Amino acid sequence: MSSFKLLLLLHLMMGLLSISGSDRPVPKATVYVDKSGSGNYSSVQAAIDAVPDDNDQWIQIVIKQGTYNEKVMITSAKQYIFLQGDRDNPTIIEYGDYGSATESATFRLYGDNFIALDINFKVKTNSITSLTHYCGPRARAVHVKFYVQNSYSPVKQTVDDTPVSWAPAAFLAGDKASFYRCSFHGIQDTLGDGKGRHYFTSCNISGAIDFIWGGGQSVYKDCLLETIASTIGRNGYVTAQGREGPNDSSGFVFINGWLTGEGQTYLGRAYRQYSRVLFYKTSMTAVIVPEGWSAWNFEGKENDITYDEVECTGEGANESGRVQWMKNLPSQEVEYLLSNNFVNQDGWLDNQPGYNQIQTTRY
Repeated sequence: MSSFKLLLLLHLMMGLLSISGSDRPVPKATVYVDKSGSGNYSSVQAAIDAVPDDNDQWIQIVIKQGTYNEKVMITSAKQYIFLQGDRDNPTIIEYGDYGSATESATFRLYGDNFIALDINFKVKTNSITSLTHYCGPRARAVHVKFYVQNSYSPVKQTVDDTPVSWAPAAFLAGDKASFYRCSFHGIQDTLGDGKGRHYFTSCNISGAIDFIWGGGQSVYKDCLLETIASTIGRNGYVTAQGREGPNDSSGFVFINGWLTGEGQTYLGRAYRQYSRVLFYKTSMTAVIVPEGWSAWNFEGKENDITYDEVECTGEGANESGRVQWMKNLPSQEVEYLLSNNFVNQDGWLDNQPGYNQIQTTRY
């Protein structure tokens, strides 16, 4: 048995769960990942694998600065994991797989109850040198320190005769996951917000095609969204939300963020018939195409799609050319989507360890 597993078992047996002043739990145990070998583990996956199955106490995995070239998966049996990057220097997880919107992801989350802080998830991009530009001053403005990246490298339609394909930085299918000051970088399907309730704040997400997609029920607050559609030579799409029916609770809500970059880009296209996306008080540059939204494969069923923009600003927020079927939601529906009742109805965010400070009835 590893020293970490033995230490963790002793902690669990002794029942030493600490409670912060705000009645939030603190991690039961903390382990360290350092690729140089000076930590408990030299890879992120090894540290995750050491967490006991069906764990029910928070375990903190602190990852020292540096680039970790590996695919990382948290299975459904691994719960209550808190990944934390280096506070002062970038912690990067990157890989170069492609071809599947889920299996190729650099980071895959299937376990419930998860936190990531100061980590950068990436698709490793060898040919797009301008990616550094997109992750520059504005990324620092939202204090991004932790990167997850997929290193697949497209140029226009192909790379070395390989078609531009799905190359996600992350795919999320666990419930009750939160991300703070994290970054997700790729080209197509960068962030697979697949299913479950998720909360992102002060994060940076970049890509060209459907770079936030899936059937998740998620809030993105104070996040920087950056299109790099100019690198693929055609229009891009920020979102491709996959709400399945009128009673499906999923949807993407963007609050007080920024949308910028290079290349003409749609705010979203309907991945499923009842796709739902709200941009609220978002600053948009001129990268947004005048029509704003696309029904994609659901032309003729636009009444089922819920897309709206409320109190947004900037050149890209001009609604005069928007599609006629964009919704003008009643105030009570907007208020619901902006309230804790949308993703935090059972108070799970308040029961996670200390970083998040949601205390109000509205985000």
